[in-house]
Amino acid sequence: GLWHIAEPFLASIRQQSPATRIIVDSLVLHFLRDARRLLSERSADGGHALDGTYAAELVREINTYDAADAVLTVSEKEATLVNDFLGKRSAFLVPDCEAGEPSPVGLSNRKGIVLVGCYRHRPNADAVRFLCEEIVPLIDSRVLAMHPIQIVGDGLDEELRQLGADLRYVRIVRWVPSIFPYIERARLTVLPLRYGAGTKRKLL
Repeated sequence: GLWHIAEPFLASIRQQSPATRIIVDSLVLHFLRDARRLLSERSADGGHALDGTYAAELVREINTYDAADAVLTVSEKEATLVNDFLGKRSAFLVPDCEAGEPSPVGLSNRKGIVLVGCYRHRPNADAVRFLCEEIVPLIDSRVLAMHPIQIVGDGLDEELRQLGADLRYVRIVRWVPSIFPYIERARLTVLPLRYGAGTKRKLL
C-alpha cells in the first residue's frame, strides 16, 4: 500500500517474520506531488514553500521505501528517482493501465462533460475548484446547455458541493457504483489538474 500505510507495520513485520519480503506500492511519490503543490501555491511574500513539515514527511517516506525490499512505481521516472535517493535498485516500474472497452454509445449520441475522481485526494479537490471557479466561467453558456458538466466521485465535501450548486450547468453526482455509464455517455472527460505525480488514472 501507500508509504504512510506501510510505515507503522514495517518494524513489526520484520520482527515477527524476518523471512517475509515487503513490497511497498507507491502509487504516487507523495514528496514529489507535495513539492509541486507547495511550490505552485507559494505566497507572494517570497516565503519558503518547502518547510520543516514537508521535510519531515519526505524523510519518513524515503525511510519507508528504504526499509522495504522493493518499491513499485507507476513510471520509470519515479523508479529512477527513488533508486537515486536510496543508492540502490529497489524500485521497479509496474505501469498503471486500464483495459477499457470502447463506448457502446456513438459519439453523436453522447452529451455532457465529466470529471471523475476521489475528492478526498487533494489534487482532485483542487481540480474541482479550478474547474468551477476558473474554467466554467470561460465556457459559452450555449455549449454548457448542450453539454452540462457532471462531477462524479467520492469525497465531495460541503465546500466542493456548494461550488457546483452555484453553477447552473454543473451537477454534483458524488459516489456511484460504476463510473463507466457516465464516461460512456459523455462527449468529453476533463482533467483540470494543476499538480500531481505518478500517472493519472482518470486519463487512463
